[in-house]
Amino acid sequence: MKIVPLFFAIVFESFNYMNAQNNNSNCYICHGQSTLSIKDSTFGIIQNFYVDSVSYNKSHHANLNCTDCHSEEFKKFPHPKKALSEHLKCLDCHDNDLVIQGEKISKINNELKKSVHYQAMGNKSDCSFCHDPHTMELKTSPLWKIKNTYPIEDQMCIECHDTEYKWFKGGKQRVKLKAIHSTISNNIQKWQGKKCIDCHTKGNSRHNIIFLN
Repeated sequence: MKIVPLFFAIVFESFNYMNAQNNNSNCYICHGQSTLSIKDSTFGIIQNFYVDSVSYNKSHHANLNCTDCHSEEFKKFPHPKKALSEHLKCLDCHDNDLVIQGEKISKINNELKKSVHYQAMGNKSDCSFCHDPHTMELKTSPLWKIKNTYPIEDQMCIECHDTEYKWFKGGKQRVKLKAIHSTISNNIQKWQGKKCIDCHTKGNSRHNIIFLN
């Protein structure tokens, strides 16, 4: 019965010892665990706080310590509540002229603010909602049935818009997605290879997600 308190005691001591080091290894004690996640109380989505150190060290952020972006309060363990309410945005550090995949971040931000996601969720719908903020890659689904069935571009869509419900501008309504997209099922050859954003975006925009009638 004393295993859990002992575990946290070991983590606490390890954390204090490694605080003196100028690297991210202290954070990886917990955030290196792939199961570190919570369920978002607003949308019921599983939020994963795992950071893949291998991918991070290959990313554009590789030379940054965690607290270069995150509050110094995160050096304390357990983390203070005021630190947990922190909400970082890419534009906090990157200016509007930053170019990502051929587009200025200002243009991406403007597209996002027109989307149904921003209209429904406001500031909760930012870059990190779909992209891993540490590597900027699209988040892949932790669910095996999604990860092995759908292309990476659709995994984030399916994660929220599963077969049981769909988010609408006016709120959440229970609607079967298979019924809505029955024409795709009936014409599988015509739609084969199509992704969600092929229909649910305008022109060459990938961030202004639109609602279709």
